[in-house]
Amino acid sequence: MYRKDVDIGSIIKRVLEEKNIKKTAFARLLGYEKNSRKKVYSILNSKSIDTHQLIQISEILNYPFLDEYAKEKPINRQILQIETKPSKIEEIVAELSKDKSLIITKLTVCDRN
Repeated sequence: MYRKDVDIGSIIKRVLEEKNIKKTAFARLLGYEKNSRKKVYSILNSKSIDTHQLIQISEILNYPFLDEYAKEKPINRQILQIETKPSKIEEIVAELSKDKSLIITKLTVCDRN
């Protein structure tokens, strides 16, 4: 399944603003010479866009625009990286091996963080 409520033009506009890329520079990156202003505004005002063009824009802006159509946003893998000292992990394992009922408690606590 994919999301149908994506306003891709607005998302592209937001990314351009976040990266401080002017519309004229964006037009040049896309290879537009004639009617570049009209073409860029056409993209930014579009609710949908040709897939080939969206892939091109994704590569130019280094942003995964296709992910915007995913039913749920992909989880940022960096957020999932757990930085725990090995001694802390060993402590938790030792504690859990003593009393199996603590597993639920520890999982609940970890889930809240």
